[in-house]
Parts: sequence; C-alpha cells; structure tokens
Amino acid sequence: MKPSRISTSNGARAWHPAPRSSSSPRPTRRPASAAYAVSNNVADIISLSYGSCEISTDISAGNPPYYQQLWQQAAAQGISVFVSSGDSGAAGCDASGSTKAVGGAAVNKLCSSPYTTCVGGTEFAADAGTAQSTFWSSGNSALPTSQASALSYIGESAWNQSGTVVANGDLYASGGGASIYFAKPAWQYAAGVPADGWRDVPDVSLTAASNHDAYLILSSDGQTGSTLEAIGGTSASTPALAGIVALVAQSQGQRLGNINPALYNLSNLQAAGGAPVFHRITSGNNSVPGQAGFSASTGNAAYSLVSGLGSIDGAQLIAHWNDVPSSSPAPSFVVLRPAVSTVGLTLSVSSTTAWTVSGAPSWLTVTPASGIGPATLNFTATANTGTTPRSATITVAGHVLTITQAAGSGTTAKVLASSSSLAFGSSVAGTTASTQRVQIGNIGNAALTLGTVTVSGSQAGDFSTAGSCVNGLSMPAGASCYIDVLFTPGATGSRAATLQVTSNDAGSPLAVSLSGTGTSGGSAAAVPLPTWAQGLLAFGLLFVLRRGLAQRRHQRLKLIQRC
Repeated sequence: MKPSRISTSNGARAWHPAPRSSSSPRPTRRPASAAYAVSNNVADIISLSYGSCEISTDISAGNPPYYQQLWQQAAAQGISVFVSSGDSGAAGCDASGSTKAVGGAAVNKLCSSPYTTCVGGTEFAADAGTAQSTFWSSGNSALPTSQASALSYIGESAWNQSGTVVANGDLYASGGGASIYFAKPAWQYAAGVPADGWRDVPDVSLTAASNHDAYLILSSDGQTGSTLEAIGGTSASTPALAGIVALVAQSQGQRLGNINPALYNLSNLQAAGGAPVFHRITSGNNSVPGQAGFSASTGNAAYSLVSGLGSIDGAQLIAHWNDVPSSSPAPSFVVLRPAVSTVGLTLSVSSTTAWTVSGAPSWLTVTPASGIGPATLNFTATANTGTTPRSATITVAGHVLTITQAAGSGTTAKVLASSSSLAFGSSVAGTTASTQRVQIGNIGNAALTLGTVTVSGSQAGDFSTAGSCVNGLSMPAGASCYIDVLFTPGATGSRAATLQVTSNDAGSPLAVSLSGTGTSGGSAAAVPLPTWAQGLLAFGLLFVLRRGLAQRRHQRLKLIQRC
C-alpha cells in the first residue's frame, strides 16, 4: 500500500525553544515549509517542531492567529498536523534554556489550534541497570526475527528534567496548559479534561527525555562526516508520533485529517473497557523554576495538562483505529457550540446538476444559495446568546440536514438524541443484525454529566450497547457522544426494549425505543441505509450523502465545521 507523505519542520536538533515574543502574521524562515505543504497539498501529514507563545496582545490587537487558518485548511484537505507542545513546561513564553521563568503560564500558539494534534513529552520510568530482568532479556532474539530485547511495556512519567541540564537551572519539561486564544472544541472531553471552557494542550505525548531515553540520530552538523547524537524534547516526540500515524494512514489507505476527535473517542472507549490505545501517565509534572505547572493524571483520570491523554501504543492504535468508524449510520443531526461558528459545505454533484439551499433562518447565513455543478457553501452561524437552543432545517438539492445550536447562556444542561426510536427490521434468531447508532448531544449551556446507559424491558437481552457515551462523561455545551446498539434476537417474533440514558438533565432519563423481529431462517429483511453517514473531521462532522450504489460516485455531500 502507498506510504504516507510526511512534511517535517524542526526548529532545533534537540530542543525546541519558545521565544517570548509574538510571531509574525505570516510564517518566516523554515516554518514557511508548513505553509507550502498545505497550500500545495503535497503532504498527508505535517510535523512542526517550532514554538511561539500565546500572548494577550495578539487578541487585543484583533489579530487572528495565522496558523489557525493554515491548520484549518490542512484539516479540510485531509492533512494531519502534529505540533510540539514546547520544552519550557508550563512557562511557554520563556526559552527552554532560561535559568528561571519570568513570562508566566502560557502555551505554544502553533499547537493550540483545535485543528492540530499537540504533542507533549514523557520519560521512561525504569533504568537498564536497575530493572534489567523486568523489562529486558539478557540478549536479542535470533534472526530472522525482530532482534527485540524488550520484554514488556516500560512505565512512563511526565517528562521534566528542568534544573538538570545546566548548573544554574533550566526549563526543560513538557509544555502544557490552557489556551487563551481558542474555546474548548466540542470533541475535547474525557475524564480529567478541565472544565475551563478553553482548548487544553497537549493532546497526547511520547518519550522526550534526552538525559534518560534519548533518540539516537546521525547528524553531520554541516561537516563532511556524521556523528551519533542523542536528542530529545517535544521536537523529537512530535515527528515520532507523526510516523506512527503515518502507519495508521497507510493501513487505512487514505488520509486521516484532524485525528483529535478520534483520539478522544478512543480514550473514552478505553475508559469504558475498550482497547488500551493509551498508556495513562500518573506521575510527574511540568513545573519549572519560576513557574508552577500541572500534575499528571491521578485516580481514574485519562487526561492531564502535562501529557494529554497519555502516550500511545502504536500497535493498538493501528489495530483499533476503526473502533471509532469514519463513517457510521446516523440521522441528519448536528449539534453546534453556542459560539460564533462557520460551517463549510462542499457539494459534489455532476457538472449539470442544479441545486438550491433553502430553509436558513436569520441567524444562519448560507452563500451561495444556488448554483449548477460542484460548489463550496459557507454556513455562518452567529453566537446564540439566548437561554434556549435553536435549530435550523437546511435543504440542499432536496436533502435535509437539521442543525441545533446549544444555548448561549443559562445554568442547565439539556440532552438531545438524534432519534427517539431505532427499528432493526428482521434478523434470524441467534444472529446479529447491523449496528445502529444514536447520537447524544448537549444543547444546554452547562456541562452535561452522563450517568448510566442501560437497556430495559422483557427482551433487553436481545440488545447490546457500546460507544463513547459512558458513565461519568462530562460534555460541554455543543458536545456530543454516541451509542451503538446491536440487535441479536433471542427468539422469533417481535422483540422490543428501551434504551435509557440518565444524566443531570432535569428531564432524565432519556428513553429511546428499540424494536426488531426475530425470524426462523431465510433471508433477513435489510435495514435501509440512512440518508446520511456521519464521521468525524476537524471540529465537527463529515457527512456523506448516499443515494444508492449506482449514484454514490457522483453525488456526495461533505460538511466540515470550522471554528
């Protein structure tokens, strides 16, 4: 299968300094390679190991960060972007080689965009001398096998070697904290994610400690010969993760785009008993001389502002990538954040097909409203400042999409389901019918905390559930999760049950009726494909319009929500 193309831009051999100054509105020097890769669409994956901190003067001057627009374009093109979280711990505005932090808490503004995967650092917790028999064999395995010597996974802690590189102190530690530029995206929810309303970084981490388990490279340093060098920092963990994700893209045979929604979904699935894609980091911090930072996750928390969701098990990520399907059965249901948002709609039809857009209310502007052939439509929603959610039913070429924007003010959570019932049709008793999905969204303004997800009724055993809606999940306004329901009739005849989801919504529990029919044999009645198939991309959702197998190549409707 064709390998993925990776564009890499590194700011330093071992360390990635984050200077205490605002970057230019346009990229300069080598970071311009990222802009070239996006503008010319020449890479499947971009890895960037540069840093420049978020500062309040950028906001007061009304300057939207240039890289936000660039990474948004990359996500729309299906490019996955990975940026280092920085090597100054919580002091993102100070250079990592500084003796003491003086710039306050800050994060790398090149990685804080919701359209990038921000990569932090970890450190292996064992040494060869003290844990030889526990983690390493006495010799390498014989050819023609892998020559491996590791016996098991080696535990990790947050990377922090501040004060150990030079005698007078330094700030080398995993960057992390809350953005002052970007609101929290709807997909960023997991146990441990702060309820701060802001985009939190990093998203994930990999080993970064140069003084303990460094990466070894051959470098010429401008000379005629090459020398073996040990490097570290998030400038090293970032391209390492990009390489792992390139293997995922290769296994899928396609670009992956912004992988953050999938990562957080996989983390929530793991918390509910799913595949162990992440190694949770439970010790360490990113405090540095002069600046208190954050501690790693404790208890059952999945996320921290030091290491994100943890480090990634590459083999598990590849094997279980499709546990969160890129395309899943769902109705025309989208929940938006209450803030101002723009939705880009790419309509792919034949060059002679006429189409129109209708049904947009005053708070949702759609341009253009009609045309012939393929086109890009922009849906711009104003901020919802009211205490109640609002909805719009958009019709494009005769096909309906309902958009609900969460309430802009108030102190209550409000749950909304994509459907009040799921009908599975007929299936031979003892065999499983196709999976159907119900999406749960928070259209209130306060955080929605889920309780139990259960199936009740006399035939409850015929229906099983899985998905990202799990007990204890806290969902900010405009966020959503999903529940997959499988139907396996235990006997012939009509079968029925009720899916119930409890929460802090005053109207809890939410009930969804389930029905199907068990047959004694023969061909089971097929459940019709839904009008829409839904998958994650960038902030929101990717919709693919299906109009029968014969027309699938000619009529596709993609919806990309941008912040």
